[in-house]
Amino acid sequence: MAVVATDAFTVVTDASLYGRTPTTGTGPWVQHASTASGAITVDAVADRIYASNNNEAIGHIADSPGGADYSVKALFTKVTHPLASAAAGVVGRVDTAALTFYRLAYDRDTSTWYLQKRVTGTWTTLGTPFAEALANADTRAIELKMTGATIEGYVAGTLRINASDSAITAQGVSGVMVFDIGTVSGVTGYALDDWSLENAAGGGASSGAKRLSLLGVA
Repeated sequence: MAVVATDAFTVVTDASLYGRTPTTGTGPWVQHASTASGAITVDAVADRIYASNNNEAIGHIADSPGGADYSVKALFTKVTHPLASAAAGVVGRVDTAALTFYRLAYDRDTSTWYLQKRVTGTWTTLGTPFAEALANADTRAIELKMTGATIEGYVAGTLRINASDSAITAQGVSGVMVFDIGTVSGVTGYALDDWSLENAAGGGASSGAKRLSLLGVA
């Protein structure tokens, strides 16, 4: 895989994700038009992002992987157990004009990883969800990999969910999705760090220095 863009979410003071230039790549991060009520904050203490209000939020960048075959990666952290329904993960092949995309995310209500598609707002679960009880401060390197109709979800470097689906074939854009209807802050709920976009071509170095140092997973 070749790295197209990365973001370590490093800031001096807390700031909105939207309008931010990624660590590498062009950006900027943009709020999805269909989640205009959602907010994502970059936390200056931990250098990671979290849902900062009680609405679904999608942030994406327009950097092109050069085709529809690519991976979207991040480091997921369960900071604390969310007080109410919550989810966080990565998205790919995102249609900027509609709620259409693939997503790999962890769900609070079921303590389970889900690989899903959303087509004009309608959710469909792909493959067999992967249940995993996480303790506070647990981290997992996650990867949503899309190769043609093969859609895969990796957790901590292991393929946990896979499916064949051809509903979304356009390259679209890539990014993150967070949701938390409980009390939100940088020290509660779920957080994402070390985000990266990697295309299917070879020759690029793996991204995510913190992910590598913590987990030994690219």
